[in-house]
Formats: sequence, structure tokens, C-alpha cells
Amino acid sequence: MKVIRCTKKATKALGLAEQDLTEVEFDDRLLDEWYCHLLTIDHRKVMLLTHAASLYSFVILGLRKAELRRFPQIFSEHLHASLVSAGVARDSVQRVCADAAEVRYSKPRDRRVLGSMNDLAYNLRFEVHRCGGIDRADALSLGRGLNEMPMGLIGMKDSAMCLRERLQGLVT
Repeated sequence: MKVIRCTKKATKALGLAEQDLTEVEFDDRLLDEWYCHLLTIDHRKVMLLTHAASLYSFVILGLRKAELRRFPQIFSEHLHASLVSAGVARDSVQRVCADAAEVRYSKPRDRRVLGSMNDLAYNLRFEVHRCGGIDRADALSLGRGLNEMPMGLIGMKDSAMCLRERLQGLVT
């Protein structure tokens, strides 16, 4: 099960009510705690999803209302594609994504992660415009670019490196 901590914009877009946001116990060894923020780029909805501990991020471009209704499935598919694109071992991807379609929503609890997401969102907007707009941008390469940025919250490491460190002991 994944815990998705939604900003107010994401909560509203996903149609969640206050009672839908619950605090849940989880084991973050399998990348279970994610933050979700909704951006609008080129008049289209974009979700930025960031793992709380590693700041590993991926984006979902051009979301429509119908897709938001099946967000757990969309989250699972994009998480899988992002991890494969990052070169994560197949066994690790399978273990991390095994329960990714089962999500619980919660309120954000770490303002430092939200601050890092603001930096990521700023860079994401720039990169989308540099690609020539959202219709020409590739979500996987945008995510790889975000994950190569050094981030202060994780000791000026890049989030791809932090992800690899977290997953190293996962498959023995």
C-alpha cells in the first residue's frame, strides 16, 4: 500500500473530502510514502509525485478528469514506467510496484519535502517550455532530469542516487 500525501490542489483535483485523508502506518522500505502536487502547465493538469525520503520524482502530464477518477491505477503505471526508465532492477521494480495500485490518501506532514517539490515544480515548468510545450514533452525524460538535480534536503545528492541506495538491500 502506498500513502499519497496530497497538497490542497491535488486533493481538490482528485475529488477527495477531508474524511478521505487519513493517517496510516506504513513501511517505507518499499517506497510507500509519496507526496502529490497538481500543477497547471500550458493549461493542462500535471501531477508531480515525489517520494518523501529520497525525493525521487516522476510526472504525469496532461491529466484529464476521467484519468483522475482512476488515479491509483495511473499512479501505479507511471511509477512502474519511471523506475524501469531509471534503470532499477526488475526484481526491485516488481516488489515496489506490487501494491502500488492500493493507495491511501493523507495530508502532507513534512514542509521540507513540499519546499523541495516547489523547486522541482519550478524546474519542471522550465523544462516543459524548453521542450516546446507539454504536447512535445516526454514525462520519463522530464522525470530523469528532475532526479539528476542535487537537492539540499538529501545532502546535495541527486534523488536517483538516493533511490538506488534505498533499493540496494531490497533484493537479496
